[in-house]
Amino acid sequence: MRHLVYILVLFTILSCSGDDDTVLISSNLEGVWNLTNISGGFVGINKDFKKGIITWDFNEANKTVKITNKDLDNQYGLLSPGTYTYKMVKKEDKEELVINDMIISYFKRVTTSKFIIDEEPIDGFRYIFER
Repeated sequence: MRHLVYILVLFTILSCSGDDDTVLISSNLEGVWNLTNISGGFVGINKDFKKGIITWDFNEANKTVKITNKDLDNQYGLLSPGTYTYKMVKKEDKEELVINDMIISYFKRVTTSKFIIDEEPIDGFRYIFER
C-alpha cells in the first residue's frame, strides 16, 4: 500500500508543471512597425511620433527585432536601439511578447496594422505601434 502512495505522489509531482499552459505561437509581426504614441507613466505624458522616427523591425525568419530611434530626446523608450531576439507565446488567454527573455505581458494586438504594449496597470507607459 505504501508503494502505491509513493507512486501516486510521484505521478502528481511530475504531472504538475507551471509552464504547461504556455505555447509558442506565430507572431505575425513581420516587418517594420512605427511607434506612434507614448502615454501614461507617473507624470502622465502623451507624446506622438511621426512614422519612421522610432521603429521596430521584426524578422520572423530569424526571430529578431531591430529597434531604431532617431529621436535623441526620447527618454521613455521601452528598449534601447539595437537588435534583440524575440518570441510570441500564448499564456492562458493572452499573448505575451518576449524580447531577450523579458516578458512584455501587456501586449495587445488591435488589428493587423496596430498593436499596443500597455504598462499602465503597473504605472508604466502605453506604447502604440502602427505599420
